[in-house]
Amino acid sequence: MENNELYKIAKKNATSYKPNKVTRIGHVSVALIAQNKKIYTGVSIETGCSLGTCAEYNAIASMVQDGETRIIKLIAVNEEGKIYSPCGKCREYIYQINNDNINTEIILKDKTVRMEYLLPEL
Repeated sequence: MENNELYKIAKKNATSYKPNKVTRIGHVSVALIAQNKKIYTGVSIETGCSLGTCAEYNAIASMVQDGETRIIKLIAVNEEGKIYSPCGKCREYIYQINNDNINTEIILKDKTVRMEYLLPEL
């Protein structure tokens, strides 16, 4: 799958919803391709008490429910269409779900890099 196609899937799901003053849902969306070639998506849930979750966690949870742990390619996009790099917590999570995810392709604004490039020394 081309990067642009994965971008469109992630962007489509990135729509911010604010049910109250301290909660924002869906501001960031992730689309990933797992080893089984299926696409999994997730959106962020931000809360005022820090109990929210990143979009990567939600997409990975869906993937794991299908028995998958290996991520081939991943993109994170906000509602304005800006591409994000996974945060440090998500990078570590992706790697710990399956150490082969060190080779996951992360789509950035102007390039695609392997997860290994984004993690500190292992």
